[in-house]
Amino acid sequence: MGTDRRGIDVHTMMGHMHIELGARCLGSLAKFSQEPVHVIVHEDGSVTEEDMEEFCAQVPNSSFVMKKDADTQMNDFLDKYPACKRLRDNLVFGLKIFDIQVLGSDENLAYTDCDILFLKPFSDLFQMPPDPNAGGVFMRDRIQGYCLRSTQLLLTPGLKLADRLNGGLLYFRRAAFDWDLVEWFLTHNQFKVHP
Repeated sequence: MGTDRRGIDVHTMMGHMHIELGARCLGSLAKFSQEPVHVIVHEDGSVTEEDMEEFCAQVPNSSFVMKKDADTQMNDFLDKYPACKRLRDNLVFGLKIFDIQVLGSDENLAYTDCDILFLKPFSDLFQMPPDPNAGGVFMRDRIQGYCLRSTQLLLTPGLKLADRLNGGLLYFRRAAFDWDLVEWFLTHNQFKVHP
């Protein structure tokens, strides 16, 4: 489970505009987690040296993956998934979807958005359920947040999506990430109703 003397690796993504908010929220994660955490920030290309210093001063057990450094490795990997590469090149959330998957090193990956504030002590947040077939643990949303309409889902019977999944806080098995399915989905224009 991604633990060593640094703690559980918890990935996040942010840019220059969210450094102060991210430091406050991820600082609360580190403060209230009963297990030590190592925060890995995947930045969007806008973070400055000063931003990193400010963030690391508030979240000491943290490190940054700079977009310019990740681009070469990501582009090489995504050469075999051109639709995924286009999404990453054109939508900042492509970094969240793909970079943590490719650049992560643990069997399971922990992720939190940079705007989730923790208010009291917790433990075992990043833990798989006992079911060995479970692909991950996700927040449950009040509504569906998919980029396709429910009628489109009904007209595509082979496509199964998790109900009311919220990607703001998750823990998942890297091996359960289906690159071929994501590539297939992204090549169908009828699913591009909402960005």
